Amino acid sequence: LIGLDKLVGKLSGQLTDPSGSIPLEAEIDLEDLKFALNEQLLNLGKLKLSGQYDVFPMQGELSDLRFDLGRNALQLAQHSFSSEYSKIPVALSGTGLQADIENQTLALPELNITAGDASIAANVQLSQLLGDVQASGHLASNQFNARTLLEKLEIEAVTTMPEQALQLFSVETDFKGGLSSVAVEGLKVKLDQSTLTGRFSLADFANPAYRFMLDLDKINVDDYLGEEEQAAAEEAGPGAAVLLPFAELKGLDAKGEIGIGELRIMDLVSNDIVVKVDAAADRIEVAPLKARIYGGETVNSVVYDISGEQPKAAINSQLLTLNLGPFLQAMQITDRFEGTGNVNADITTSGIELEQAIANLNGQIDIALNDGAIRGVDIQKSLVKAESAINALAGKELGLSADLGDKTEFSEFGSNITVNNGVMNITAIDLKAPALRVGGGGTVDLNTEQLDLKLDVSVVKSFEGQGGASLEKLKGQTIPMKITGSLDSPSILPDFSQIL
Repeated sequence: LIGLDKLVGKLSGQLTDPSGSIPLEAEIDLEDLKFALNEQLLNLGKLKLSGQYDVFPMQGELSDLRFDLGRNALQLAQHSFSSEYSKIPVALSGTGLQADIENQTLALPELNITAGDASIAANVQLSQLLGDVQASGHLASNQFNARTLLEKLEIEAVTTMPEQALQLFSVETDFKGGLSSVAVEGLKVKLDQSTLTGRFSLADFANPAYRFMLDLDKINVDDYLGEEEQAAAEEAGPGAAVLLPFAELKGLDAKGEIGIGELRIMDLVSNDIVVKVDAAADRIEVAPLKARIYGGETVNSVVYDISGEQPKAAINSQLLTLNLGPFLQAMQITDRFEGTGNVNADITTSGIELEQAIANLNGQIDIALNDGAIRGVDIQKSLVKAESAINALAGKELGLSADLGDKTEFSEFGSNITVNNGVMNITAIDLKAPALRVGGGGTVDLNTEQLDLKLDVSVVKSFEGQGGASLEKLKGQTIPMKITGSLDSPSILPDFSQIL
């Protein structure tokens, strides 16, 4: 061949794996093969490939490949490959591929990937091809129906979601990374009515370190929960959100911030949420966790210690100028309170299950409310009935059950609460109603949801109870009363022996 200037030919044949380690069978045709010895150039007009790799049928084509042996450089005008996975047609194509073997670089200026109705257009640059491969570039997808694609891939979780979930999806981002790390900048993800933007990085796949700065405009989590998931979430209540999958979080290294414009979950609506996370050495700090919620603002910090067998949590929470009634109902705590005001809580707990966390709950809670009511308990109604029964029931107690139509309105309500192993010790109750002043205290056992409160009710001016009955006789008196029963069904008990 030394005396030849050019070698021109056409080759065809079969490629198989005799070892069987790679289940590959293929037929290859090379057309317009030209090799210029003096110029050290190899030109290939077209290469066609068809075959089977494991269960995947393959079709491929390369056009106008030029290999410069002197410069160790390769150029490829066009390339395309196609296959099928789970009855989804998959294809990869591109133009203008350039490789510099000496400098270990590869450029793919126009790369297109399709899977069913989904498509991604990208430009990619690779370096250090023979070592720690590095990649950078930009990619953007079309807007496609993610639900249809995931259903074809037989992703079981999709089948339980409501029909409107995952109808629209698209992604666009710059990226860079290699065999051990990845980072995305200028991220923009659209999912149905939500848009997520920001940046994210993951360093060291073996010992992952997450860094992020993300912003989500709005999301309704309920739109992605099936009936069973919603029922389970409602049964657990939002309080269960304090309990994380601690076993999976051991060794977590994460730091970043998430902002959410509007979050809806189980009828709880929050706006302008800011969540900062700092996790390392089995310590997870979420602080601050801020949001505008029900006419007010909440500022929280949560610190988890998961270094031991029993995870521990320290929670500091401030609810400022909050409309407490709808908030407590949405949190599935109680529907008994109305009012606007402040709640400060500084509590600790430990445990993996919710029951454990309640039983180990300790700390302090301070409440100050204005212009509200306590539903299910009508102190004035109870006093009216008490007065009419005093003479007949001297030295005895009279039990009066409450109903949801009852309520005690107040202009001011304040209380200090100490929590000890899930039992709320309530002191310094101070309630001001139009004709009453109420003080006292007692306990609320969150483990059993039982009430045991003793109140001193002072009648500061005469008023009329049900049926127009006047309590002029009780004006200036202090009446001892008790509230017992459960949180769902409280009852009020005037103590007639002390009244007399």
